[in-house]
Amino acid sequence: MVRDGRIVWFGKGTPATPLSDPHACLDGEGCLALPGFINAHSRLSRTLARGWGLPQPDRVVAGGEFARFWERYDTLLDYDALRYAFLLAGLEAIRNGTTTIFDLLSVAQDPALALDAAAEAATQLGLRLNVSLAVSDRNGAEGGRRMVDDVLLFMAKASAYPLLSASMGLDSCVQLSDGTLSYAVGSAGIAQTGFHSVVGESYVAGLDCLKRFNMLPAVRLSHWGVLSRRTILTGALYCTAAERELLNRSGSWLVNCPRANLMSGSGTMPVFELLAEGQNVGLGSAWFDYDMPAEALAGASAQIYQCATDQAAIIEHSAGFMIANNARLANTMLRQEIGALRVGAAADIILLRFNHLEPDDYPALLRLLLLGRAGWQVQSTVIGGELVYHNRRFVAIDDEHIRAHAREATLRLRAQF
Repeated sequence: MVRDGRIVWFGKGTPATPLSDPHACLDGEGCLALPGFINAHSRLSRTLARGWGLPQPDRVVAGGEFARFWERYDTLLDYDALRYAFLLAGLEAIRNGTTTIFDLLSVAQDPALALDAAAEAATQLGLRLNVSLAVSDRNGAEGGRRMVDDVLLFMAKASAYPLLSASMGLDSCVQLSDGTLSYAVGSAGIAQTGFHSVVGESYVAGLDCLKRFNMLPAVRLSHWGVLSRRTILTGALYCTAAERELLNRSGSWLVNCPRANLMSGSGTMPVFELLAEGQNVGLGSAWFDYDMPAEALAGASAQIYQCATDQAAIIEHSAGFMIANNARLANTMLRQEIGALRVGAAADIILLRFNHLEPDDYPALLRLLLLGRAGWQVQSTVIGGELVYHNRRFVAIDDEHIRAHAREATLRLRAQF
């Protein structure tokens, strides 16, 4: 039972004091209730590029074909393409039980308009979204400062919407001058917000940063005060031991995106090594997909191949880590309780219906979430107390219309390459 976007009662049977609004109570009979899944790092604007023939990353030469592909893609995005990329991604997320997404948005033109497109899509879907514009000097130092100002303006607008928020996004360290980085950090401090960026994504990025600034990426981010418990960093595939120590001490969140890493040939994040060091590690999907149990299974498979250890334990740990760690990340970044089924927590709830029997215990649930993906479906999704998906249908969204227009936007983009 929910009120004002919060859980006010949770349990079996009926509450002793019913609410005046009968629609505030969600009947989960025959289903298993879970907190909605959380995606700790996504690239929703790149959804339309899925299925394209992507070049492999070049780890030796800076500015290789892979980097140029995304720079070209980001340049071609207009408002319509951005909005439908976010809408299509949001449909996939909600249908698969993801209720909260942390997105890093890279655009080359009109950043303010891009943020508005993201906000419009999230509001239309009823999705909880934290969006971070990746500030960079790609359009010069003045362009970088304007991007910071756009973020601050968007934060003020987002405060009027309970499901919408923003953090200070940062592009790859080598794309930021000292002046822009300093301005972004100072502005984030005034706005009391966190950061969302990348670190250690390739050898190339680390070497370029060292050549240009005489510091490795994580060292430079630490020097400017970016690293903290309210910082999300994706990549972390090629960090040195000294960088990992800095990241660990700061409490920054390192987010693994296993399927995107495998798809791009970037490598495998050493998740269990990082956890053993005490690192905060989360799970995201980048641009590849928004089905978090499938993402966790891909991560578990990569770790089994890498570690060659107890396979069942890795499966259970990966599923539990998807739920618990991402909830801790969201609570820290958004400063509210998300990812829990208890009174006072945000009413982000999914109901799962199993084809056969519900799992007997929590370890069995964790195994089924990953290994038995074909044996369960998301029956209903509630976000912020609003029922947005019920009986495997969207409540107030014409999803076929969105898919058709997203396909048209994709074809227009593809024709320009």
